[in-house]
Amino acid sequence: MPPVADLGMATVGLCAAAVAAFVVVVIRRRRSAAEAADTVAWATARIDALTGTTFDTVRYRGEVPQLVFEGDLTQVMTVDQLPTVVRGSSILRAGQPGHRQALADLRGETVFVARFSAEGELVLEFGAGSLVIEPSTSA
Repeated sequence: MPPVADLGMATVGLCAAAVAAFVVVVIRRRRSAAEAADTVAWATARIDALTGTTFDTVRYRGEVPQLVFEGDLTQVMTVDQLPTVVRGSSILRAGQPGHRQALADLRGETVFVARFSAEGELVLEFGAGSLVIEPSTSA
C-alpha cells in the first residue's frame, strides 16, 4: 500500500485501517497528523461505546448485513459479511452449518468488551461467546 501522503483519496492511516471496517472516513484533502489522530480517537470512542449495549438483531440493507445494538441509543454497525461466532472451542463462520443459530443465540446478550485483536479484527465479547468482525475489504 502506498503511503497515505501519496494518495489523492485515502483512509486514515495504518491504525485506522481496522477502524475503516466500521467507520469509513474518506479524506478529500491531506490531513495533518493531529487531524488523523483525532479521527482515529473518534472511531475508537465509537467502538468503545458498544460496551454495555445489548446485541439485538441482524438486519439487512439490501444485501449488506447490519448488526443492531440497543443501549442508551440504538447503534447500527454495517459490516461486509456476517461475523464469526466463537463459543467455547466452537468457531463458526458465515455460511457454516449452525452459524445462523449461534448468531441468533447471542441476541439479548450484553457486550462486556469491544476491542481490536492483533490482526485488526473487532472482537465483541459477551458472557455466552464472542463475535469477531473482520476489517472491511472495501473503502
